[in-house]
Amino acid sequence: MSRNMEQRRQAIVEMVDRFGTVGIEQLRREFPEVSEVTLRKDLKYLDENQQLIRTHGAAKSLPSVLNYYYRSNVKQAEKKLIAKKAAALIRPGDSIFLAPGTTCAELAKLLPNFELSVCSDGIYTVSCIPCLPKLSVELLGGEVDLNVMRVESAAALDRIDELHFDICFSGAFTLHPDLGPSYMTPMAAAMMRRAFGRADKVVLLADSSKLSLQIRPHRLPISKVDILVGDDKIDPEMAERILSKGIQIL
Repeated sequence: MSRNMEQRRQAIVEMVDRFGTVGIEQLRREFPEVSEVTLRKDLKYLDENQQLIRTHGAAKSLPSVLNYYYRSNVKQAEKKLIAKKAAALIRPGDSIFLAPGTTCAELAKLLPNFELSVCSDGIYTVSCIPCLPKLSVELLGGEVDLNVMRVESAAALDRIDELHFDICFSGAFTLHPDLGPSYMTPMAAAMMRRAFGRADKVVLLADSSKLSLQIRPHRLPISKVDILVGDDKIDPEMAERILSKGIQIL
């Protein structure tokens, strides 16, 4: 096997481990010089060698909590900075939704010790919430996706419709400055669509690496976002495009 092939396949594994699920279209954009037939052969090889799981038109990382913890250690400084800025938005008596995701988990660690209602579909996110007497926490129920530590079910979607949030905090797979945030799966996008619709304010937590002009599936409209909380490395042109949509950047 050539060195270029080895490097490409290793890069595919690292990409899948980072994001949990990667579609063939994403791989074609990442490796434009490689044919789709070759990429599918790569996925077949990697699946047979137990480095990922090949599905119809996509690849998933091996279903292990370790994959999520691996991603949680990427860009730690940026995530902590974003979480600190986001925590300052919470007020006593608020009801908030905290999405799964490693940056939301950092925010969970910083929740203040005052009257606060928290709802989440993120298992690890909830586990990071400090044991404070004034916090009320609801973890939605459903089947667990270990790649993103999220619970998913129709019942969880229905429960969201019964609730109201002062703030919905969400991460994103990517953020297009004109088209909005994208999510890894249709179910994740469906959950966030419901949560966005039940919130007075939607706050997106995303470091500068998440801002992308690539068009991803499972998107929600940029008009749903009120505030972007990012790091200090956002490209000025990207920032200008986001600001032009009436979105505040912190």
